[in-house]
Amino acid sequence: MTALQELQGLTDWACRLIMAAERPAPFSSRDGKLLRLVPVDRRLSAVEMAACIASALKEHPSLTAAAHEARCRDGARSSPSSTRCATLSVRSGDRAIAALLRGWAYLRAGDAQQALLDARCALASAPRRAALEREAADDGGAREGGPGSIVSSDLPEQPGTCDGAASATPGGVSNPSSCLTLSGDGIARAAAPLRGLHACAWAPAHVLSSEAHAAAGDWESAAVHASIACELEPSDPSHMERLRMVLPRLSSPQAAALTAGGAAGLWHYYNTWMAQRIEALHPGLPQPLVNKLLAQDAGELDLRIGHPEALAEQVEELMDVYKAGGAAALEVHCPAPLRWERMQQLLGPGAVGLPIGYEPPPSAGPSQQPRGQLAGKDASVLRLQG
Repeated sequence: MTALQELQGLTDWACRLIMAAERPAPFSSRDGKLLRLVPVDRRLSAVEMAACIASALKEHPSLTAAAHEARCRDGARSSPSSTRCATLSVRSGDRAIAALLRGWAYLRAGDAQQALLDARCALASAPRRAALEREAADDGGAREGGPGSIVSSDLPEQPGTCDGAASATPGGVSNPSSCLTLSGDGIARAAAPLRGLHACAWAPAHVLSSEAHAAAGDWESAAVHASIACELEPSDPSHMERLRMVLPRLSSPQAAALTAGGAAGLWHYYNTWMAQRIEALHPGLPQPLVNKLLAQDAGELDLRIGHPEALAEQVEELMDVYKAGGAAALEVHCPAPLRWERMQQLLGPGAVGLPIGYEPPPSAGPSQQPRGQLAGKDASVLRLQG
């Protein structure tokens, strides 16, 4: 088989996969089975989709490798006697690769916003670093592969893996980098688990996210995802080249912070911005109390700041602890998480779910987590102030 024939076969398979992922969902004809439908006025035709996917596959070897691996898994699980129809039989584990391929198609077509939605879906659906670490501990070694190698497609749907196009909740993304540092080769290394969409352990999803953010002019987010891709696949020179292309677009302080401390360097700008927002609502708070607020889930803090009465409730709780036991007591105190019922009160009747990738605080029990699939366009990575 020639390279051209292989490319054509992979393109045909990708188009059929996307078509299957967009088939009407069992309980809502407005949504696809695995992917939320693109608005009709922006939807690509079958011919346009095939052309854009072929172009992306030809230019990005990492995308081709991911698609080829997924195609092999699809072939392995299919019955040898089954006939290949126009559409495939898809499972929940196929969502990440379907979103990745569709995202690249729309990015090629010039629709950066749809590419961002699909990139977020791929990031939320692919395995997270914690899952990889658990697998490595169980197997006695690291396990490599795409999303299908860790996430069983036979498992029930998990919160945070649904593509979304409309948001009822602002924020919703946890700390994008708890501790990334640059090693001697200039690649950002994770010294502690990442959270939110940034905890995704699948480099192709970060590559798409970086490219989509760059196309939308969000260079800070593009740099963060490019840095994470470098750390996940240090042997791929295209990731480092992508990061080098993004760095000149950052402000001098941001570029210096990223170079000196990886993505964690950019997180400093977020903390500064959030501290200013807290100061505007509650001037003169003790610094230990401000630090405690900044240390909590980023999405929840953003929601509380957007609804000052919710922030006032938590400030009052923390102030009581601070007055009773000082900074030491405040440091070990676990604030009460924002309950789903309270969140619905704040957001009004339009609150139907949480953004993709939202992770409830560790102290939140099952009764404090919303039921059902999550919907909504998340904030991607937090806007950093430079």
